[in-house]
Amino acid sequence: MKGLLIKEFYSVKTLAKQYLVVIVAMGVWCGFVKNPSFSPMIMSMYGAMTILTRMSYDEMVHFDKFEMTLPLSRSQVVISKYLLLGILVLIGGAVGMAGDFLIRTAVSGIKGDLWEDFISSCAVVAFFLLAFSILLPITFKMGVEKARMVLVVIYFLLFGGLYAAASFLGGLDGEQVGVFIMTGGSPALFIAGTLVFAAAVMFVSCMISVGIMKKREW
Repeated sequence: MKGLLIKEFYSVKTLAKQYLVVIVAMGVWCGFVKNPSFSPMIMSMYGAMTILTRMSYDEMVHFDKFEMTLPLSRSQVVISKYLLLGILVLIGGAVGMAGDFLIRTAVSGIKGDLWEDFISSCAVVAFFLLAFSILLPITFKMGVEKARMVLVVIYFLLFGGLYAAASFLGGLDGEQVGVFIMTGGSPALFIAGTLVFAAAVMFVSCMISVGIMKKREW
C-alpha cells in the first residue's frame, strides 16, 4: 500500500509545474477581479481530476494490468486510489482556502473571514469527494475515457440537486434555513455532518469498486 501511494505521488510530481502555472495564473486573475471566492472550488477540482489523469496514464501504459502481477491485492490497488483522491482534494481545498483568505485581505482590501472561508471550503471538498465517489466505481468498470463523459452527467445531477435544495430553502424563513443548514445553528456541526456524509459515501463507493475489481477479468 505504501509503495502504491509513493508511486502515485511521484507521478503527481510530474504535474507539479503545470499545477503551479495554474495556481499563479488563477491568483493573478483573482487579484485582478478582486474576487477570489471560486479559488477553493478550482483547486479542489484540480485535485480530484488528478485521479482521472493518473488512472488514464496507467491505462495508456498498461500499468493497471501490470499491477495485477505484483504481490498486491486488488483491494489495496483500489484503496490507494481513494486515499489519493482524499489527500489531493483536501490539499486543493486548503490551498484554495488560503488563497481566498490572502487575496481578500491583501489585494481586495476586505478583511478576510477565515471561519467563513473554512466552511465554504469544506462544502466544496465534500462536493468533489461525493462526485468522484460516484465516478470511481464507473471508472473501474468502464475505463477512464467513458468515465469522463459520465462525470459531466454527475456534475449536472449534483448541481441540479443543489439548485433544488436552494429553491426549497428559499421558501423557508430565516430561522428555518438556519436550522436546516446549520443543524441547530452550529456551523461546526454542519461541517462535521457534511464531511462525515462524504466520507461515508466514499467508504461505500470503495467497497463497490473493490467488488468490481475482484470480478474484473484482464
